[in-house]
Amino acid sequence: MLGCLLGSVVGDALGVPVEFRSREQLSADPVTGVRGHGTYDQPPGTWSDDSSLLLATADSLIHNGYDPPDMMARFLTWLQGQAYTPHGKVFDIGIATRSAILRYSQGAPAGEWGGREERDNGNGSLMRIAPLSLFTRALSPAEIVRCSMEVSGLTHAHPRSQLCCAYFSLLLPLALLGWPLERAMSQASRHLAPFVPEAERGPLARILDGSVVEAPVSEIRGSGYVVHCLEASLWCAANEPSYERAVLAAINLGEDTDTTAAVTGALTGAMYGRRAIPEAWLRALASREYVEGVCERLVDRIDEEMPRR
Repeated sequence: MLGCLLGSVVGDALGVPVEFRSREQLSADPVTGVRGHGTYDQPPGTWSDDSSLLLATADSLIHNGYDPPDMMARFLTWLQGQAYTPHGKVFDIGIATRSAILRYSQGAPAGEWGGREERDNGNGSLMRIAPLSLFTRALSPAEIVRCSMEVSGLTHAHPRSQLCCAYFSLLLPLALLGWPLERAMSQASRHLAPFVPEAERGPLARILDGSVVEAPVSEIRGSGYVVHCLEASLWCAANEPSYERAVLAAINLGEDTDTTAAVTGALTGAMYGRRAIPEAWLRALASREYVEGVCERLVDRIDEEMPRR
């Protein structure tokens, strides 16, 4: 579990300096390790909103268990610059996430926080879902789906975003158990199928039938669209033999490099474990002791909870 959480934060940090660069630009100057500055002029090892919201989710689970409103309160604390940042300030946030947190801060009811329109299908809930995926892993598939969709809906309440989060939460526990990825994908799809409305079967088709892992790289995008992000992460995990190579492949797809690498890092961190993350990448991580502390406390909390379920 620790590999999953740290794998996500490290992937995010590696992708931050080249966010929004094109695949062509990165083909000419590929990322091979830790860089600094770049897009946001941040020091090497700096992680973004992806990890901030992942850590806020983890912190909520540690202290309150499953409590989505408490998660949202912590997201607001982060947006105000009071916690969960690598250097004490917020330098990146998605439009849908910001809008949802502001609606929450203005007193809107819970059902109105997350955007529900087609345009609200960014990857801003998928990038932070891993702690919840680990926390719920002993529950029934139906409960995993319910919880994941609810937590996605805090900021991204369109069914497509919610279903991508639910799929990921069904997949991660199987990856932790050492299942071959394509077998785990098939099982996750089978459990998710009863919850997928007809309108979403087309957009999610390559994920649900597993064919995305066999697509040529020219058909894989690293954009901020939730389906692209999940497809790219599955593709990188299936077509690269290690955590390190999968995360670098995710970044070098271009576009939303930090989030694609964060989601890929969570998945391959679960597959290969903490030891698969290069030590040099961990050493460079901003506020490493803090990040590792939150991740370790969540793992401890999950271990404590397991006998009760």
